[in-house]
Amino acid sequence: MPGVKTNEREGTRAVLRGAGFPANKARVVLDLIRGLDVARARDVLTFSDRGAAEIIGKLLDSAVANAANNDNLDPEELFISACFADEGRTLKRG
Repeated sequence: MPGVKTNEREGTRAVLRGAGFPANKARVVLDLIRGLDVARARDVLTFSDRGAAEIIGKLLDSAVANAANNDNLDPEELFISACFADEGRTLKRG
């Protein structure tokens, strides 16, 4: 049996679908916060001048709320173990 898939990892998740920016621009912001604790990641996103940082900050807040409400975890002890951006739909132009 192959290894654990990315979407089957243990832990709390939050998913953003249909974002209004390309995945390569989101990946730049996600690389900044990967591995940080939540408080430090919020600071990085607040002072980032990238357009995707605001939306990713809202997604981070959603993930923290999911952890607190659904999994009864302490928000102060959370960190970002994995974050990624996959390609979405391609608009057909003609």
